[in-house]
Amino acid sequence: MVGLIWVSEEHLSRLSAQDWATIRIPVGLAEEMLDVKYYIYSHTETGEGIIRTSGYDLPEIFDEHIEFIQPTTMFSRFKGLEIATHLSMEARALSVPTDSGTITGPAGNPVDSSCNTTLVPSCIRQLYNGVDYNTFATNGNNIAVSGFFTNYANVKDLQDSYAAVSPAVYGSNFTFLGINGAVDIPNAMSTEGNIDNQIAFGLTHPNTCILLLNEWYAPIPS
Repeated sequence: MVGLIWVSEEHLSRLSAQDWATIRIPVGLAEEMLDVKYYIYSHTETGEGIIRTSGYDLPEIFDEHIEFIQPTTMFSRFKGLEIATHLSMEARALSVPTDSGTITGPAGNPVDSSCNTTLVPSCIRQLYNGVDYNTFATNGNNIAVSGFFTNYANVKDLQDSYAAVSPAVYGSNFTFLGINGAVDIPNAMSTEGNIDNQIAFGLTHPNTCILLLNEWYAPIPS
């Protein structure tokens, strides 16, 4: 590709990505390649500084090969991946939906009014008009839920949820698969991980359930 030849001519290594290429070069070299001047811009509230420019030029021959170069002119601020769940730590008993009338769902079907405040597998089925749909376990048919950092699945909480709202699933469990060194902690406190698994596994039983936990994330470059 012409673009990669141009990069090679600037003494840069060829990358394996087919749609994006990431390179690290001195600012002075970038200014020379893009015929531009970089400046340090500071955020008025935080004082955070980033190196950016308001525009750049590429040789016309690259027009059909390179769509844009970022974060050269992108001034958005990024935050690294983090757990953003904010919940009250006040202990509460598991709430089981009760017969309190119905409302009309998105598909025009009746939905338990308790689904306005309670999220359980039966509510998902009603909201998506899938009450009469039955799941089947076939060869190679699995359901996997992904998690990062501390999004564990507490086994006791999972079984308590099954007993209360998905009794047909009670006693079934999931297979743990750790990625990048993630370790299974079956009794760990987790909110998002618990909810994800209780809903997904409760809906898809009797299919094989897998929890994929990744201990690593890619930091966002500045």
